[in-house]
Amino acid sequence: PNRRTGQHHVIDPTFLELMVDYSKLTGEDVVLEIGAGTGNLTRLLARYAKKVIAVERDKGLMKVLLRRFRGFPNVDLLHGDALRLAFPDFNKVVSNLPYSISSDIMFTLLKHEFEIAVLMFQKEFAKRLVAKPGTNDYSRLTVNTYYRAGVELLDEISPKAFFPQPKVTSAI
Repeated sequence: PNRRTGQHHVIDPTFLELMVDYSKLTGEDVVLEIGAGTGNLTRLLARYAKKVIAVERDKGLMKVLLRRFRGFPNVDLLHGDALRLAFPDFNKVVSNLPYSISSDIMFTLLKHEFEIAVLMFQKEFAKRLVAKPGTNDYSRLTVNTYYRAGVELLDEISPKAFFPQPKVTSAI
C-alpha cells in the first residue's frame, strides 16, 4: 500500500462486517464501493448484493482485483478516478474512502440518489458531517450533507484495524 496516496486497507474483519451489517444489504441491491483496494470489503459485499460496482484508481491494485474477482459475475470493476467517472446506477454506497478526497467525494455522492451510504472517514471529517450549528466543526459540508441526507456517526475505528496503520482514528 502507498501511504502517500492514502492507501490504508481495513484488515480487521470485524469492521468490514459491521459496514456490511449497517448497509442492510439484500439480493436486490446494487452497491457502489469507492476505493476497493485489495477487495476485502468487496468480497463481503458480493455475498449479499445483487451487484457490486467496485472503483479503484491504482493500477497495481486493479490487477489484484481482476485476479481476485475473476469468476464473480456480480462484481463489476471500474478502473479510474472516482471524482471523474460517471457512476452506473446504484442504490447503496459502502466504502472505506480515500481520506484525501473525502470532501470532494461527499459532494459528488450527494448529487446522486441512493438509499443508504455506509462510509468510513477520518474521525475529524466524520465529526464535521454530524456537527451542530454554531460549533467549530459546522461548515458548508455539514449544511450540504444535512440538506440531502440524514447522517449518523456509528462507530470509531482504531488505526490498528488498518494496514498500514494511519496516524488518525477513523469513523463509520
